[in-house]
Amino acid sequence: MNLNSIIRLKITGNCNRKCFFCHEEGGMSYLNDIKYCNDLDIFIKKITEEFNAKTIAITGGEPLLNPNIQEIFKYLSEIDNIEGISLTTNGTISKSINFWRKLSKYKLKKVNISIPDIINNKEYDLLNNQIKIIKILNKLNIQANINIVIFNDKVFTIHVIETLLKHKDKIKFSITLLPNLNNYCYGISISEEIINDLKLKKIEICDNNFTSNIKTTYSLNGNIIHIKETKKDGILKEIKGLCDSCSVRNECNEGFYAIRIEKKGSDYFARTCILRNDIETSININNFFNSNTFHILKKYYKTNNK
Repeated sequence: MNLNSIIRLKITGNCNRKCFFCHEEGGMSYLNDIKYCNDLDIFIKKITEEFNAKTIAITGGEPLLNPNIQEIFKYLSEIDNIEGISLTTNGTISKSINFWRKLSKYKLKKVNISIPDIINNKEYDLLNNQIKIIKILNKLNIQANINIVIFNDKVFTIHVIETLLKHKDKIKFSITLLPNLNNYCYGISISEEIINDLKLKKIEICDNNFTSNIKTTYSLNGNIIHIKETKKDGILKEIKGLCDSCSVRNECNEGFYAIRIEKKGSDYFARTCILRNDIETSININNFFNSNTFHILKKYYKTNNK
């Protein structure tokens, strides 16, 4: 199942870590924990229908800090259009197999575990906890993927890849390398060096027609390594009428990546840009389907959904 989703539900702004590589998806400190309610339920059902979205990505902050997470999964799993849900976590919070089993019952299909591109002695305890989580996911047939944001040079990143692959006889997972959005070109250049140094064999390219999510899949001695980009041939995927007149266009390394649903105060908003947080790009869900932004996105989706 392709779990590249155009709908991302940011269920909390809280996190138990302060990772130097985190771009915080446009800011986190102002976000409140999402709790499922009637307005949110109606909105998600309608937006998945309008954009024919089959999957939803749960992000944060650290999603496991939201005490309502099981309830959220339960409600999402009951939406007819939704076939699968993914979750992105830092993997530092221990949860029982029963917790993960419930989420699996509620259509959790994939877990992304984010780690730095350097593992030192202080990080090994965290790595051991992440490995325990992956073992549980393997038992429940939930896909496990490790996200590595490229922040350092190729030596550090290759060290992390090789450290992780030493555990492949005990656990199953894929690895995804992501460029640091604060230094995008550097991250892409390091990815290219890693491809050459490790002699990665290209398997396929998945270019999402709607979002700026380009994923190239490689094989390393039978192990799967994905490399993500947000630019095709160095060019951002922009939306005419929304991105082309943007005042921070020259600072953007993401383009249109997803519709992010987040809670500010007691209200829920649909957000379309991590750099901007204005009336065009952060819209109350009660007004979203009457907004110019929605009609632009709808037209863009029809044009690019091939």
